[in-house]
Parts: sequence; structure tokens; C-alpha cells
Amino acid sequence: MAEDGSHADSAGNLLPEDGTAAPSSGSSPTGPPPGLPGVAPMPEPSSAGSVDNGAMEVEESPAANAPILRGVTLDSKNHYFPKNSHLIDPSRANYKTREARSEAWQHLRVIRVGAKVIDDDGTEHAISRIGKSGKDSDNTHICVCPVDTVIEGAQVTIPCHMTITCTRRGGVKDGRLDGWNTKKALDHMRQCHPTMRAAVSHVERTKRKAEDTKADVQAMLVKGPMDRFVLQTSPSEHARRINFALCRWMVHSQQFVPKTILTDEYFKAFIHTAMGIDFPVATKEVFSKFVIAEVQLFFTRLKSLVREVRRVGGDRCFQVLHDGGTLDSKEKYQAVGLQFVSLDFKRNIVACIAFSQLDAGTAVPVSNLIRKSVEALDLVFEDAVGASQQDGNAVKVARELGLEEVTCLMHSGDKVGASAIGDLTRSRNKQIQNAFDTGQDLVDIARDVAKHFSYGTRCKNLAAACTKAGVRSIKPRLDVNGTRVGAKFNLLHSVLILEKALRQYDLDQGPGSITLPTEAEWQALREMEAILSVTQQLCMFAQTEMYFMAAMAPEILSLVHGGLFGDAIDVIDPKSITMKKSELKRMPLEVDCLTEVGSNCLERAKLEFERRYCTNTSSEVNHTDVCLTRDTALAFMLDLRTCYTSGTELRKFNLPIDLKDLGKKLKDEFILHWITAKRKSLASLEKQAAENASADNAASFSDDGPVFDDFGFEVVAPVIAPAVLTVPPDHVLVAEATDAFTKAWANWRALSDRVQKKMDEAIKNAEKESIATEDDEEVGLEFTQGLVKQWTRVSYDCAEEYAFAEANHEKYGYFPMLVRKYCGRLLGESFCERVISIGNRVVTKQNVSLASDEVERIVTLRMNSELIKDMFGGAETCTDMLQKMTATEAPENDVSATSASTFKKIRVDESSLDAAH
Repeated sequence: MAEDGSHADSAGNLLPEDGTAAPSSGSSPTGPPPGLPGVAPMPEPSSAGSVDNGAMEVEESPAANAPILRGVTLDSKNHYFPKNSHLIDPSRANYKTREARSEAWQHLRVIRVGAKVIDDDGTEHAISRIGKSGKDSDNTHICVCPVDTVIEGAQVTIPCHMTITCTRRGGVKDGRLDGWNTKKALDHMRQCHPTMRAAVSHVERTKRKAEDTKADVQAMLVKGPMDRFVLQTSPSEHARRINFALCRWMVHSQQFVPKTILTDEYFKAFIHTAMGIDFPVATKEVFSKFVIAEVQLFFTRLKSLVREVRRVGGDRCFQVLHDGGTLDSKEKYQAVGLQFVSLDFKRNIVACIAFSQLDAGTAVPVSNLIRKSVEALDLVFEDAVGASQQDGNAVKVARELGLEEVTCLMHSGDKVGASAIGDLTRSRNKQIQNAFDTGQDLVDIARDVAKHFSYGTRCKNLAAACTKAGVRSIKPRLDVNGTRVGAKFNLLHSVLILEKALRQYDLDQGPGSITLPTEAEWQALREMEAILSVTQQLCMFAQTEMYFMAAMAPEILSLVHGGLFGDAIDVIDPKSITMKKSELKRMPLEVDCLTEVGSNCLERAKLEFERRYCTNTSSEVNHTDVCLTRDTALAFMLDLRTCYTSGTELRKFNLPIDLKDLGKKLKDEFILHWITAKRKSLASLEKQAAENASADNAASFSDDGPVFDDFGFEVVAPVIAPAVLTVPPDHVLVAEATDAFTKAWANWRALSDRVQKKMDEAIKNAEKESIATEDDEEVGLEFTQGLVKQWTRVSYDCAEEYAFAEANHEKYGYFPMLVRKYCGRLLGESFCERVISIGNRVVTKQNVSLASDEVERIVTLRMNSELIKDMFGGAETCTDMLQKMTATEAPENDVSATSASTFKKIRVDESSLDAAH
């Protein structure tokens, strides 16, 4: 049975809904189909040209009896439109019965090896089976569904001739390959032939399934995810918990578990044996509905969280991240993330809010998806989102969204290292202008050395050589990951660490057993590795998501700039390579003493760095300063780790505006917040005073009649006029706000001074600890000593100071709010890269038929696993929290009331939930 419930035989032919076999090709007419005007009957095909109606199970070499397709190729997309109305192999067309058969295989034919198209003049053209990935077997079927068109002024009906890539369901049945999956066939019929019975019935089945799923999900939200699927005769509570844990494991396990495991008899037997009871194991349908319920609950809680973040963070306190990728199913997806600062300032939070199939990766559809995903959280995009993060090829999306065009530091940092070693070159008129063949040759030498140890025996001999040479036993790392320059650095670094061992290996195995670099090449490799160790820091820090990174961008760029433009570079000291990792040291090498290859590598890195971060548009290094965006400079001014010294440090950079204008921008934003809040406060007080006056006037009258005092005078309460609060004029409000800003800025700088002094002490302790630590991989001594200091600055926790300042609003004003807006922004979109990686775990070659909407739900849950635990107070899933709240006053059939009651209880103690952040 296909995914949608339709049946297909092993040849890929779908059966009618009554289960009877489809008519065979032998019963099909040989003449033209009815309803095709002006078409002469086609001759009976010879026995050599006849073929069966089944799909080929094994690929054949070109043969004389390959099917002939009569038509003309019009474009490169394999759309075949004949000038006349000849059909594809009329002995197989069988159009007479197309109304009686309701499924898509009625109109699809397998493209065999050697199939041809014949023009009217008799010219033969081979049908290309090469699809998007470039493989010969990509295009598997061709559609012969009749379509109406106009050819040479005449209305005719011709075959569709669209090529389609279908996939096998997998496995072997009766000694033959299993049948074809129907998803792509039905998708094609629905999109291109919506009026055909196959498309209509598929749409109807989809609607029925969606309605049933909606009803079951609502029942889950009311009664619990598994109760209604467990028999009353079994221990329902125990069985419910087992099935619940099973579905949770399938969603969140490290390696994605396909739904087919739920139908595996051995797996069911294992579960029954392990649990000690016999009960109905959750079905695939139950798992799908569990996932839907999880997603609904997650987004309901996420809406509550972002609403609170929006309240305390003000306007434009969110950042969106996006990236696109192609999964193994050959379908393109867009990942969208939303960044914001946690309520307690302890960390950045990044939530995956969309992972949607999107065929067009251009700016308009991507920006529409991002806007739609943000607004689904009850946020107004223009008011809530202040920045975006994307790679260099997608900056047009930011322009479409009306945001600043900022490129991902991770991707742009890659390009600096790639240009240094010659992987990235620049062309003019398709002619490479800056080739670096000598650098590429050196990388090839290191790669050949690493490839030599692809066999177990050689690896054992290398380990023995490491012991003799007195160095750590490691395996050379190949640069199999070609998308990151870090792979090249790991290749060169591992080979250099093994230099002594490789020389010993060559002696043990006999001279010439391995081709090693010469002395000059060893030195050049050290210099190239030293340059990559500097450039890769851009990628390393840009992938940090937990800490506040916006204010660290100037320091990271300055660190890399100093490493490239200094008087010396730090190369590995061969004498320091021993058994202990902590003894590895780097020694400064004067730039004037570099080899020719090293000197060229350094100049290429400098030029690429300036072109990307210093607005250098020439082909020569001009030693300009690093440029910063306005928002990055504001983050540097606001972050407590950098605020106190920001005035001095920012003078080292090329800013879009001078420091006074930058300060005025910060001051104006502070004053705007202050005046807005002041006016809201005055309006609230005036409204409250009016309500109090109205209540007092109403209380002055008595229903019992007039009241008289001792003298006989009637007692009447005085009429109280509503209080009128005078709103100060604008210049008075601005003067008060300016005074508040001046005091708050002085307090904020004093707080930053205390933070920086404590951070300096933490850096000293970290450096001492790193020197005494033998296994220093985490602190990074293998790269450079300066990295320990920078990592400590990046990871230093100021959450307590930020929370204190936010609680003391009169003293620190709106600076904590501005920190939420500017300082938490990420430097790269590596989060979205990881979303796509999880998508590739979910959609494998054995699981390509998974529906796109289910892919989106599962990937969203898997990517937000840690966030779900935080938001639901340590619960491992959303419905886990729901199960703990079984007491509800809402009736069982009132899903909305139950859900509202549930989430009202979840929000009872917001502080305890948000403390997990």
C-alpha cells in the first residue's frame, strides 16, 4: 500500500480502489484514442517493438526493442511535445479505460535504457534520464496523460511527456524489486492534471485523512496522547506510559527511527518481552498524531514566552536566521530560526520556528516564509524583528524584509582561509586571475599522506611509529568535509603533529614506502597551518549561539586582523611535539623569514580579509581599518564586558558614523523609550483618577431616600470633578529624559567597570588553569595562547548584573532593555545549518517518502528538544507536562477550554519555568 492508502503492484501500476487488477497492455487498442481529432490510426507495432505494461525491475542495456517515443524535445527540462498527436507506444497507452481507473500509474511509463524520441522527419533522439543530481537514473518515469494544446493553430490533444523521478519502496518481493512509491506520481497528477480522477481522488483522501487526524489530535489534547488507543482489558496506565515513551524516543533519539519500526513484529516482541505485558503497540497513525499534538503544545507555549520577551525587550528585540538546503529526497527546504535573550539574561535562546519545503529559494518566497513564521507567533514582524542573519548569497532576503544586510561571519570567514590556500580564486571573463598552484600542490601532498593510512595495517604500523618517536598516536584527518576551511586546517594540523612519527614510519617500512614532504615543504606547511589557525577563529566564534556575541564581533575581527597583519605569525614548534598535548607550543616567525609559499598564502589571506571586512575593493592590500556596522558598535557600547572601555576601543575601527553621532543615536533611543513610558504612565494615572471620581460620585446617592443631619439639613456629598493631570510639554519631557539618561549612563559605566575587573581576574585564572591542564583541547592551546583569553571573555556570565540592573529601573533606566535588543544577536546562521543536518537525518534514502509536513514537524521538535525541556519545567516533551495536569474542570469534548486551562496552569509560576533558561 502506498503512503496515501492507494495500492500498487510490484511493477509500479496502481490498482483500482476495488482491488482488482488493471487491464493488461494486451487489451489496449492499437488505434488512436477517442477524442483526438484529425489523427490517423497508427500502424500495429511489430513484435520487436512491443513491450509489456509493467515497470522494468532490473536496468537493461540499450536494445532494439526499447520503447519509441514520438515527439520533439522543446527545452532542457525533458518536456516532450510532439508536433502531431502520436502517442507513446499506442500498444501501451490504454486511454479507453482511463476514466475507469483512478490512480496515477495509469498515465506513467518507466523510461527504459535506450528509449528514444522520433521527430516527424524520422530523426531519433535518446531520452535523457539525467536529472538534477546528474545521475543517469534520476528520471525514472514519463507521463502520457493527455493534455489539450494548440499546435500550428489547431486544437489537439497530446501526451504530457513530463519526466518524473520516482523511488522504490525498498526490499525484494517474490525475487523481484519492490514496487514504486506513489508520492511523486500523485503529486504530479495533482499539480499538472488536477481535473483527472487520480488527482481528484487523491485530494479527497487527503482531506478525509486531515479531518480524522484533527479529531484524534483534539482527543489527545483532552484525554492524553495514548489512552484512547489502549484496550480497556490491558493495564492502560502502564501501556499508555510505554507507548508515550516509545513515541518520544522515536522523535528525539540521536538517530532518527522510521515509523516502519512500529510494524516490525520483532520490535513488538522485544517491547512486550521487555515490559512484561502484552498490549497494543502504538501504530504509525498514532505516532503521527502524537507529533501533531506535540507541535501544537510547543508553539502554544512558545507564543506565551515570546509575548513576555516582547514585553520586557521592547521593539525589534528578535533576530531571524535562515538558510536553505536540499535533502536526500531531492526536495529543497528552508530553515528559519528566531533568536532572543532569555528572561533572566542567562543565555541566548534560538528556536526553530519553521522547516518548510520551498522549491524557489529566491528572496521573495523566502522572505514571505520568514514573515509568515514570525507572525504565526502573534508578533508583528516590523515591530518585533530588528535583524536577520544569512549567508552572502541571501542578503537580498534582508533587503526584502527591510533589515540591514548582514552576512554570516561563519561563511565569510571560510572564504578568507579558502582564498589563502588557493581554494577560492577570482575570475575575469572566465579567466582565473589569482591562481595559487604551489599552495594547492602542498595541500595535495598532505592529503596523499593522510590517504596512505586508510588501511588497518598501516594505521597499526603508524601507532607503533608514534610510540618510538615519542609523540601522541593520532590518525591523520582527511578533509572529507569540503564545505568548511576547518577541514583543511585539521588536515594540515594532524599531518604536522605526526611529522616525527611519519619519519619514523618511513624508516621502519623502508625508504620510499610513503612520499613525505621535503624539508622546505614541511616548513611551508607549518606556515600555511599557522595562517589557517588564525582565519578559522572567525568560523569558530561565529558558531557560538549560547552567549551574547554581538559585542564580541569587534574583538574577534581585531584578533584575526592582528594575527594576519602583525610582524610575525605563530608556527608550530616541531621540538614541542610530545606525548602530552599541553606541551605543544608555537613560536613566532618573522614575516620577512617566510618561504615564498607562506608569504603568498599570507598576502592572499590579508587581501581577502580586507575585501570582506575593510571595504577594500582593489586587488592589493592597503592596510585599512576594520569596518563595523552601527548596530555592532551600539552592542559594543552596551555590553557590560566592553562598555567601560568602549570609547577607546571603538576608535580603532572604521565606523559608519563618528563616536558622537553614535552616542547621540543611543541617547535618542533611550529618551524615546523614557518619554513613551512617561506618557503611558500619565495616561494611566488620569484614567484611574477619572474612575475613582466616578465611583465617589455614584456613592454619594442613597437608595433609602434623603438623609438629614441634626439641624434638619439634607446631607449631600460634594460633587468631585475628575482629576486632570497636566502633561508636560515636549521640551520639558526631553529635558527630564536627558537628565535620566545622564545619570543612568554613569551608573551603567560604573557597573561595567566592576564587571571588567572581575572578568580580568577570571581570565588570569583561566590562563593558569590551561597551562596546568594536560588535556587542553577545550581551552584551545593547540591554536594560539590568545584564544584562552578570548574564550573567557566570550563565555563570561553577566546575567546577575543584567538582572540586577533591570530590577533597579530608576538607577539604570532602559539600558537592560537595549541589551536585549542589540547584544544577543548571533554572528552566524550555523543554527540553521544544524536544522538542515537534522533534516538529513530524518529524510534518508530509505525514508524519502515521508510527507513534507511531517518532516517539518519532526525536525522542529528534534531541533527544539532542549528548549522544550526548559519551557516546560524540565519535562522531556510538551505532552509530558500535559499528562501531569490531569485535573481539569473543562468538559471532555471542550478542547479549547481544556487547552486554555492547561496553559493557564503552566503559566502559574512563570519564574520557575523561565529560571530553566
